[in-house]
Amino acid sequence: MQKLVKPQNSDPQKAPFPKSTFRPFATLVIALAAAFGIPTEVRADEVVCSDPIDSEASVAFAPNREVVFDEDFDNRRCRFSVDGWTSGSPPQGEIFGALDTINSSFSAIRLGTQNGSENAFASSIATLLAAASPFPDGDPKLSSIPYPSVMASCLALLDEGAEFIEYQSFDFQLDGFWCAVVRPSEDGISAANDFFASSVGSNARIIDLRAPRIVMINERDGHRQTLLLSVSR
Repeated sequence: MQKLVKPQNSDPQKAPFPKSTFRPFATLVIALAAAFGIPTEVRADEVVCSDPIDSEASVAFAPNREVVFDEDFDNRRCRFSVDGWTSGSPPQGEIFGALDTINSSFSAIRLGTQNGSENAFASSIATLLAAASPFPDGDPKLSSIPYPSVMASCLALLDEGAEFIEYQSFDFQLDGFWCAVVRPSEDGISAANDFFASSVGSNARIIDLRAPRIVMINERDGHRQTLLLSVSR
């Protein structure tokens, strides 16, 4: 299981989260902590958002499923999307279409054998990242240079065999975007937590993990969108 936890905030003046619950597959659990002291905790078989003083958000899903969570700092709201089901504004058909493109091109992008498909892959990742957000479409910046090549290079890191590895470039500055590979080991989880804290500036942390994941994080207009992409295809 995966878990991300954040310390509680005792300020009673802040507006409560809307409450929601769903129960998908239960093998991987993530607990995340939204910024500004909003505690969110992920547990199996459940998603709940309530009073920020003791609020928690939970989701569970199988290792071959995708999960996206959106942290809305302005409205103090958290949303989740599992396996491409939209909990935000993008049309459902566009999210499923993005998943199809990701599934069909993942291996070729990773191995560098399908030149020219990086743009479609990056656009699809942007759309999937928006699945739990109020935005009607993906962040257009992710379809522009250098992000398609960054994503392709990040997928290639799977072949490095490292327990954790963050994509880094010395050629250009990425604007609020991070990508990394984490494997289910104590060293991998520890390094991933350091990545959340030092690189992203997030209080999220992984407690346990059962399958390797590609982590893509994008900051957009007061939101932080995080995708945990399955490598099982």
